[in-house]
Amino acid sequence: PAYLPLGSFDDDESSSSSDASPVSPENGIEYKKVLSGPKSSSETKKHQPTFSFLDILTAISSKIHRFSPQPTSSAKGPTKKGHRRTESDELHTFPRAMSRPKHNSRSMVDPTTRPLLAENSDVPHYDGNSGRVSFSDVEEADINADIVKMRSSKIDEEEDGATAFAAAKRARKQSETSSGSYSAPTSGDIYSGRVKAYRSAMVAATFLMDYENARSPSLSSNIESITSSQLHLCQLRHSNVWQATIMLAAAALFYASCIEGDDFKHSGALLAGLTAFSVIVFVCDMLIRYHYKKKTTGSDNNVQVSGDDATDDLVKLRKTRAGMWMVPLSVLLSALSLNTVFIILRREDTVFRRAIWLSVLKPIALFYISSKGRDALEAVYRVVRIVIGVLCVELFLILSFAAVACQIYSDFPGFEDLSSAFLSLFKLSTTVVNPSIWMPVYESTTSSAFFFILFVVTSVFYIHSLVLSVVFQTYMQAMSEIRDRTRSDREDALRLAFLTMQKYGDWESQSLKLVHVRVLGQALALLRPHYGPMKINALLQIVEPDSDGYIDYKTFRMKVPKALRTSLMSTRPTTIFSLALELLAFAVAVSNLVYVIMVSSSFKAHWWNSVMMPVGSLIALLGIIELILRCDFLKIFGVASPTRLDGTFDGLAAFAGALSLYGERKKSVYQFCICFMLSSSLLKDHGFVSHFVSTTSRDSTLCAALRVWN
Repeated sequence: PAYLPLGSFDDDESSSSSDASPVSPENGIEYKKVLSGPKSSSETKKHQPTFSFLDILTAISSKIHRFSPQPTSSAKGPTKKGHRRTESDELHTFPRAMSRPKHNSRSMVDPTTRPLLAENSDVPHYDGNSGRVSFSDVEEADINADIVKMRSSKIDEEEDGATAFAAAKRARKQSETSSGSYSAPTSGDIYSGRVKAYRSAMVAATFLMDYENARSPSLSSNIESITSSQLHLCQLRHSNVWQATIMLAAAALFYASCIEGDDFKHSGALLAGLTAFSVIVFVCDMLIRYHYKKKTTGSDNNVQVSGDDATDDLVKLRKTRAGMWMVPLSVLLSALSLNTVFIILRREDTVFRRAIWLSVLKPIALFYISSKGRDALEAVYRVVRIVIGVLCVELFLILSFAAVACQIYSDFPGFEDLSSAFLSLFKLSTTVVNPSIWMPVYESTTSSAFFFILFVVTSVFYIHSLVLSVVFQTYMQAMSEIRDRTRSDREDALRLAFLTMQKYGDWESQSLKLVHVRVLGQALALLRPHYGPMKINALLQIVEPDSDGYIDYKTFRMKVPKALRTSLMSTRPTTIFSLALELLAFAVAVSNLVYVIMVSSSFKAHWWNSVMMPVGSLIALLGIIELILRCDFLKIFGVASPTRLDGTFDGLAAFAGALSLYGERKKSVYQFCICFMLSSSLLKDHGFVSHFVSTTSRDSTLCAALRVWN
């Protein structure tokens, strides 16, 4: 089936008139190739047009349809016999209604199940005189039987294997086909779709970042109300640079307390600068947080998951505890600023008057920025509240025993009145004066042993054990509630990420409550900017989407956390170059350690003074060579850098190198050369690059430890 006539079918039988009768290819009808396919030998010989299988079935079932070229809409009139149409003529297309099966037709066939004719099948012939399609070898009854068979198999297939997603897609396509309202997307639609997809990925990446950091969702649960400024401010506040700035401001705030009592002639400017820097940073942080959090409290959304477990999960974002500390922190910063300015301007002459007593409230800033600090404070508050109640019970018990002892043993020292008896029994409950405090009473009255033994057992073994058990139980209960709250926050963030991808997804995502893996891949790429396409695809394979690339909420909830916990590292094959570089690094580190020990121990020998500088220079030169080979700045070797950064060792080594260089300003050239060699040995693969992590069984931890020791 390769050709269609450039005419149209007409449902009306009377349209086939003698004035517009169809003609054969020899009579001038132009046939346009619409679908390439195999041609039989008979077709090649007879030069007859072929038709699609759907056209054949339609012609057979209707019995009355004829091929008839219709008059065009132009003023040229009907096409005469023998006249050959040109491309400029207006031609009627094949009616879409004829291509759709009718419900009452015996030959209804789904267009998606049209089989192609085999090469050896008989080709139907077009009869130009009668306007009908005739068959030479193919029987009409066989065709009808095949139609019924295809219909039954199609129905069984839809009943057994069709999913809701496929049904929805087919319904949408049929509705678009029947209504004819489908139009190709324009460039503006494509750009708008890409912008929405990128925005969805950014919002979802923010929620997934909240899930990773075990905090409550940062943005509003009303996703449609999230503005671009809120999104960018949220990303700024949770960035590493801003978090480092906050920690630096907290350190400056507490460091200012160390110089409060000094003479303001020397430390006044420093104190004012540290306080001003801390206040400005904290105020900016609170303003940023208030801007993107102002619509979060009290808003909620429904996340409806798909599948058999389809339920409405109500996401209710609670007010975060960090927001509860904003008012106390604002009051503290305002009062602290005024107090600092007042103290500096007055220039008090005594240390007591120069002290800023509001500094005792500075831990409020720590509780504002640290979630761990807030958790610890909450646990301590619950423990203290319970312990105070238990201690009140213990004090009441001691008071009861003191009242009895005051009445029975008032003749003995320590039990003359109620206050003395209470103090004596309180000392006895701590076992500090046991048994010296009640031995005089026991020597006089042996029966007093029952009273004091009962008190010791009750207060020491029962009350104190009760206090310890209550403290432990309260602490465990508080930590359990904190973990439950953290789990709830993570669950809310995960649901909101799913809801964001679903709302800004395509038609199938919004109607079937699914998320396309493409949007998830964009979110993971924003969440892992240092990952390449291969690593992102590896993370997406962990999620295991279906054949159409969609994920329901159940799969999203189970697989996405696993993908976020997965850390992918590129394999570094062991080569001769990497092994030689590792041996060189180890040799330089060991030789540098021996050299430092000999220099710092004031080793004296007649040969050492002559070789000390050359040996030190050689060690420094080897360190520089190792740095060049490891980083390959000039790309001489054309190999990937076999180094990885390590935060602990790199930080310690960089700090040691900077400290060594800082101390050389007042030393001689000789000492500067020594420290330069030490610094180069430290920084050659720590300050700028890391120690080589071998892929073999050998570990370079010893080498790294030696470098840090150096």
